[in-house]
Amino acid sequence: RRSFILLHSYILVKKMVKRGDHMSASRMLLRVAKSISKFPSHMVPILTSTVITCQRAGLKPSAFEYGSMLMRPEFRQQMDPKFKRKIEQIVRRPNRGEEMAEDMTKCPISGIPIPMTQLECPTTKDALPMCVITGRHMVIEDWCLCPASRMPALYTEYVTYLQKEYEEGTANEKIDAATEASIKQQQQSSTEPLVYGLDPVCGKLVLSSQLAKVSTEEALAYIKQYNMAESDEKKDEKGGKKS
Repeated sequence: RRSFILLHSYILVKKMVKRGDHMSASRMLLRVAKSISKFPSHMVPILTSTVITCQRAGLKPSAFEYGSMLMRPEFRQQMDPKFKRKIEQIVRRPNRGEEMAEDMTKCPISGIPIPMTQLECPTTKDALPMCVITGRHMVIEDWCLCPASRMPALYTEYVTYLQKEYEEGTANEKIDAATEASIKQQQQSSTEPLVYGLDPVCGKLVLSSQLAKVSTEEALAYIKQYNMAESDEKKDEKGGKKS
């Protein structure tokens, strides 16, 4: 699961940057950069993206931290010449101010406001499910499941995501004649505008009419099951190490 979280966070970056959301992209890259040893053959490109994106988002202390890492002899010669001078300037002229605080949303377990991308409950230390649209932790009141992957997503963010996908025509190639006719029929009978796009995990077509919030009880049950699976994974890892 940890590998999926890191890989999916990195995959989300491309679309976030394309849509000009450098702050969200920088938060995802910082998550990946903190576990950079998991990507031994991609360290330099990931760290480079982290520095450049954090600088654009105004997270200058983080840009300096990972820029300094890139200045190490083992990384410096591998840097893309296109970014090398820019990163050298960031390191030579560090920002001494404090890092911009991350926006907070309620922990789905404790209800305590925590940074949006924090994936652990500060009270119970349980793992928090990640939204596959934003990479943030889930929020009880805004919880839905992706119709394609059945993974959790923030409902309002998924609707916004599909709106952007629809405007960009991302899913047009996936629509056959029968699907197009069904969409038109739904658009005529629906009071809400119907939009669609490709889900970010499986790349399958998802219609906004397929999205629905789950109940508080269903969300809490998901969290419980999620942490039971997490516990089983850790036991398997320990068993594998012993053998």
